[in-house]
Amino acid sequence: MKKLGIFLCVLSVLSLVFGEDAVRTKDGKRFSGEIQKFDGKILVLKTKYGTLEIPAGDIEFFEKEMWRVKIGKRQVIEGEVIEEDKEKVRFRTPYGELTFPKKEVELEKFKKVMKGTGEEITVSQEEAAQLHRQALALLQQKKFDEAIKVYERILIVFPEDEIALYNTACAYALKGDREAAAEYLKRSVLAGYVDFRHMERDTDLDSIREHPTYKEIMEKKEEYEYKAAHKRLEGLKKRFGENYLYKIDQESRLIFATNTSEEILERLKKVLLEFAQAQWGYLFKNKPTYYITIVLPTTEDFRKLVGNQAIGGFYNHASRTLITPSIGGALIHEFTHALHFADMDARRQQHPSWIVEGFSTCFETSEVRDGKPCPKQNYRLSVVQQAVAAGNFIPLERFFRLNHQQYMQNASLCYAMSRSIMFYLWRNDLLVKFYQTYTEEEYGKDSSGRSAIEKVSGKKLDEFQKEWVEWVKNEKIDEKRVAKGGPFMGIASSPAAGGLQIMQVVAGSPAEKAGLKAGDLVTSIDGQPVASQEQLVELLMMHKPGDVLELEVIRGAEKLRLKIELGTREE
Repeated sequence: MKKLGIFLCVLSVLSLVFGEDAVRTKDGKRFSGEIQKFDGKILVLKTKYGTLEIPAGDIEFFEKEMWRVKIGKRQVIEGEVIEEDKEKVRFRTPYGELTFPKKEVELEKFKKVMKGTGEEITVSQEEAAQLHRQALALLQQKKFDEAIKVYERILIVFPEDEIALYNTACAYALKGDREAAAEYLKRSVLAGYVDFRHMERDTDLDSIREHPTYKEIMEKKEEYEYKAAHKRLEGLKKRFGENYLYKIDQESRLIFATNTSEEILERLKKVLLEFAQAQWGYLFKNKPTYYITIVLPTTEDFRKLVGNQAIGGFYNHASRTLITPSIGGALIHEFTHALHFADMDARRQQHPSWIVEGFSTCFETSEVRDGKPCPKQNYRLSVVQQAVAAGNFIPLERFFRLNHQQYMQNASLCYAMSRSIMFYLWRNDLLVKFYQTYTEEEYGKDSSGRSAIEKVSGKKLDEFQKEWVEWVKNEKIDEKRVAKGGPFMGIASSPAAGGLQIMQVVAGSPAEKAGLKAGDLVTSIDGQPVASQEQLVELLMMHKPGDVLELEVIRGAEKLRLKIELGTREE
């Protein structure tokens, strides 16, 4: 069986694609379009090929895209969205057309499914997630028939839910129905489930290894993977629209849906592949054997996915999907997750949160030097320094044993501590040795990581903690700065896409006068590539106030050359 990740609701948003109404007839045909009328006798469906009238007696199920508007904690109204902007949403309901201020309501999309008889079945994204958890628990209890019934309910509304199809195949295989198991396995693959490494290892499927359908799937797995990649791409197009840029890179096994220009996407691919090659040669020895989807949405689209949660991105391993609006550190953070999870999969291991987040936070601010990823200190250092100074950091004996829920209850400190420990190991040339020792020697004995820390450091945990605390107290962010009286541009920037992304432009500064804007990507200065704060400072220190520099800038789909006259740093 296939377990689902912690971002199940977000997975539903991405993989259970909405967009069109659909009708399934009793003879197995499926029609898509917009349902305009159903009176119990005739269903009228407007398609891109024309309008169809389908007798109710011929219909098995039909699906209508619907919305729920939640007002406060109690009132819920169902209907269809007619118009939506940043301020308000206009809604068609059984009570007529209503308009609501967006800040006062919560919108939830769902599919209303009805049989030809008019009997109604509704399952929202949230309810589908709950049903998945219920069915998985029944499978684990070996209640196969009950689990199948739950999955059937999900599949009525979401007939191409690949996880529901795959786990239904497992349930049938475990109860000895080989034909049904093979049928559902094939349906899951056609729907996009192509985790063949898991499939080959999953003992739930042992009873159908010699089945012709199973053999055919394995013989053509690369073909199915590529088809699944295209299917995922089409789903992303429906979800995010035609204004995004969509690409499949078959060689690197990456799928992109980005709110960027073609040039920035190419720069991003280069940065990600360089980082991946460095990590495969350094830390994570097992490469992904599947496509990874990278979605870089607008900030507005991202907030629609995650709500008001204070997160900058996430990687969902169940769907192999990385989502962040960032083209910088947050992207590298989540991409590190993707590389680490691939390594865990190959090793059949599941590492604790402090290790998973430790690697991603460690390398979120890093650069590749001599083919190796080299982390640099960032803002998280001050978080752990404050906790150490106040004496309220989490003792490592307890920290290493926190479950995910406990870890996330104090996420800011836990992330900072994880990064600090990994950075300390890296600084002492122990990071690779720690991971090798942990994964190859100690994981089966102590998956918390404590014994591996003690083994590679040669110290008991309390002694290791004492030395780590002293290091934290004295560690500094080694950041080059232009001295007072030196040249001044007036920007705050961050490494991104092989350049420097401008995060803020100081009012009245030389940068503002030159026409630079927040969001611009600076790729070179006077013909010299610039991709880090250190490179920027080094270039500035070669000049003096009053010098004029030419910047190459990418702004959206435009490539600009802007001249800036340097000012004088006053502090």
